[in-house]
Amino acid sequence: MTVLTLRDVAVWLDAQLFAARHPRPYIVLGRIDPDVTSKSRRPDDQCLPLLAAAIDLVGNVGEWSGTVENSGWTIRLAFARGDDAARLCAFLKATPVPNGIDSDFMASFRLDRRLYDDLLEVRDVREQGRQAA
Repeated sequence: MTVLTLRDVAVWLDAQLFAARHPRPYIVLGRIDPDVTSKSRRPDDQCLPLLAAAIDLVGNVGEWSGTVENSGWTIRLAFARGDDAARLCAFLKATPVPNGIDSDFMASFRLDRRLYDDLLEVRDVREQGRQAA
C-alpha cells in the first residue's frame, strides 16, 4: 500500500501567500486563444482547473500558484520547485524564454484548441481513476 503525505502532492497557494514564501519562482506563462475561452462555459472546463489536473498528473510535489490575467487571455503559473515547472513544461511543450528579473526560470505556451482538448481528456481520465478507486 502506498501512503501519500502532504509532501507527496502539489499544494496550491493563493498568489499573495505564494509570493511571500517564494520571491523568485519558476514561471510558466500561457497565452489563451480566444476560441478556447469561448468554449469553457462550465467552471470545471476553464483553463486554470484543467491545468491544475495536469499539474497533478505529471506528479508535481511542491507549492504552486496560478492566476488568470489580462481579462482572461493569459494564465500565469508559478512554482516553488524547478523540477515541478520542468515536468509541466514538458507536458505542455512550453518554450523557455529569457528570465524575468523576478524569477529563476520562465517558459511560455499557447493554450490552443488542441491543448485544451488534451487537458479535458487528462481531467476526465483523472476523474475516472478517482471514481474507480
